[in-house]
Amino acid sequence: MRARVALGEGVVWQGAQGLAELAERLKGQTALPTTPLPAGLRAALRPYQQHGLDWLQFLRSHGLAGILADDMGLGKTLQTLAHIQCEKKAGRLDRPALVVVPVSLLGNWQREAARFCPGLRCLVYHGAERHGQAADLAHADLVVTSYSLLYRDRVRWLAHN
Repeated sequence: MRARVALGEGVVWQGAQGLAELAERLKGQTALPTTPLPAGLRAALRPYQQHGLDWLQFLRSHGLAGILADDMGLGKTLQTLAHIQCEKKAGRLDRPALVVVPVSLLGNWQREAARFCPGLRCLVYHGAERHGQAADLAHADLVVTSYSLLYRDRVRWLAHN
């Protein structure tokens, strides 16, 4: 059942069409705009990976956040790297993107970033040497860290955008 709001007689609501279109897109009733692959991406995306990139770019274009989730091994890392590469190429990546993963995936993210987006400056923030990396955080495009260090070093994280 849909709720209706009475605005009162003679009240005109402007801008409702854009909101209605956004709601339809969020419901998946209309096709997402296709995002061109960014320069510097060394990969061809499968159709479902392209759809994931389109979704991430759609969310960004509307100031929304979201989650990209599917079965393991279907390329969420690549889709996310492509999204970050799009943001960098468009000049919107004005601070490092933070990726928080289990410790077991830190090396994988570093390898995948080097393989698919060699132009991204990737910093893995982990281990005892991380304390000496604080100055390097602001110069990275992508910072990858673990859940435990996100909590343990929260004071340091709060000092950065």
